[in-house]
Amino acid sequence: MAYVDQGEVAGWRRTCGEVQDSRPPIRSVLPLLTYFKFKGASKYLENLVARIDAPLLDSLGITFFHKLIFDTSQLVQFVSRIPNVKAPLEAHVAFSYDSILVTLPRAFPGRLPLEILCRPSNWQLLSLAQVCSSSSFPQFFIPAVEHLYISDTVDPHPDWEDDIENDQ
Repeated sequence: MAYVDQGEVAGWRRTCGEVQDSRPPIRSVLPLLTYFKFKGASKYLENLVARIDAPLLDSLGITFFHKLIFDTSQLVQFVSRIPNVKAPLEAHVAFSYDSILVTLPRAFPGRLPLEILCRPSNWQLLSLAQVCSSSSFPQFFIPAVEHLYISDTVDPHPDWEDDIENDQ
């Protein structure tokens, strides 16, 4: 009778209750894909974009659920493989009741919105700080930004002002 370790079966390994393939992914080319919109956890997007190329992509929209750590290294690789991506000269950051939205106009022929769904407002600031200081996705775009616009899209008196006063 042979013993098979359930953690290592046919190139798959179990990590934190999830099954991951230990082999490098084989990428599929989606030659006609021009629009891609994702909403979900960053780890699922990472898993997907590691496996696809979209050379004609001209619009990308991403919405992440709030998470304490964002790792988007595969997203950076995916975007860097798209020939028509341009370094944006401006960035827009908009705070709303339940999300923060970072938009990079003209990163593609269209724009690149990255939204993080989170509340309360102090999580929004934390999420923005994490995304902007990570060594992955934003670092691909941030060095070229010359103009930064920050706004509150819904409430003329944002909750984060109250949070700052309450924290002091």
